[in-house]
Amino acid sequence: MLQLTVFGLGNRLSSANISKWTLYQIAQYCDQLVPDGRGGDGMEPRYTCNVYVQERNDAYTVLRDFAAIFRGMTCWNGEQIVVQADMPRDVDFTYTRANIVGKPRYSSSSSQVRYTNALVSWSDPDNAYADAMEPAFIPELVSRYSFNQLEMTAIGCTRQSEAHRKGLWGILTNNKDRVVEFDVGLDGRIPQPGYIIALADELLAGRVNGGRISAVNGRVITLDRDVDAKPGDRLQLNLPSGISQSRTIQAVNGRRQITVTTAYSETPERECVWAVESNDLFLQQYRVTGVKENGDATLTITGVSHDPDKFARIDTGAIIDQRPVSVLPAGNQSPPDDIVITSRSVVNQGISVETMQVNWSAVSGAIAYEAQWRRNDGNWINVPRSSTTSFEVSGIYAGRYLVRVRAINAAEISSGWAYSEEKNPDRQGRRAAGTAGAGNPFAGSWGPG
Repeated sequence: MLQLTVFGLGNRLSSANISKWTLYQIAQYCDQLVPDGRGGDGMEPRYTCNVYVQERNDAYTVLRDFAAIFRGMTCWNGEQIVVQADMPRDVDFTYTRANIVGKPRYSSSSSQVRYTNALVSWSDPDNAYADAMEPAFIPELVSRYSFNQLEMTAIGCTRQSEAHRKGLWGILTNNKDRVVEFDVGLDGRIPQPGYIIALADELLAGRVNGGRISAVNGRVITLDRDVDAKPGDRLQLNLPSGISQSRTIQAVNGRRQITVTTAYSETPERECVWAVESNDLFLQQYRVTGVKENGDATLTITGVSHDPDKFARIDTGAIIDQRPVSVLPAGNQSPPDDIVITSRSVVNQGISVETMQVNWSAVSGAIAYEAQWRRNDGNWINVPRSSTTSFEVSGIYAGRYLVRVRAINAAEISSGWAYSEEKNPDRQGRRAAGTAGAGNPFAGSWGPG
């Protein structure tokens, strides 16, 4: 469409004005197979375009509508039409308090505009392509914010499963509504709208996690300040070419000299920006929405919070804990303790059925608890959120059982997970001993079955 001379912009644009390889990456993402939502092993392309343009419209509006099919955005950077899609992407550039002017400025929307359910309009091929409505909702958000509906139109969508994924995307994207704005120098020209930037803000994180390099010797990087890093953490650098790369930390000598497992693709230089990321403290990620020149050799970058795990939640329904971006105490909510696993037997039709019982002590300030359990090394199984301090699971089998519980206070701040000791309850399915007597026409006994 961009290069068509009759119906598109071919009279105004050439191939040099189009980011062809970016469009190729987006096309690959659209063609990737995802579960079709009907159970079993059924798969389907992530996005398809089945649309018939019936009326003339402004070129930019048409391009914007087509980009919405793959969760995209378009902009003109002065030389090219740049197309970006909300899809998995590596961090393009890293900012810390060492390469920004002043402090980051944060803002967010009111809880009254947090969407919890969506109603998506799509074209149903089984009903002569008439508009159909597909609902989607996230129970955890509904329980927290009540029902707040988002209405969307899925352009070119003729599949119910795709419409459902679009609804989930709208809800999850809206839920991450923190906006950041900060001023930078000339390196503010590197990230463009749609790029992903990482932000290491030690005041929000609760510990030092960013700065500049003092010296480089092969795989040994010397930092400009003390840092709490350990082997297995990740050292992220802005390289001289303007890209950001991350490497796993192999060793730490003192608190400033870090050795990485693999050399970077290009040799870092002194004064390059660094940031440290670990499993208990991730860097904030933002998608750039605007870059503005201030007229004094500085630029203002605006970004909205980006959750790199939401794509797995949308496509496969994966349950992934939120990435922690701060180690500051979250309202001082204490976790539960004294989690105890016991079991009891109930005879049902001559079969002894084992039931696992879990109890823990009440936590001060908690209004509810979330619990999960698993058998052996299986997946965690959720227990419905409740204000009680116990739950039961009937019909358990032999194996190793582990339970974890966290407390939630009135501000919806949750504690960390508290874990029980691993237990091995008795196995299920033993036959009960029977005796002759009133109401029992059979005499005898049964051993374990």
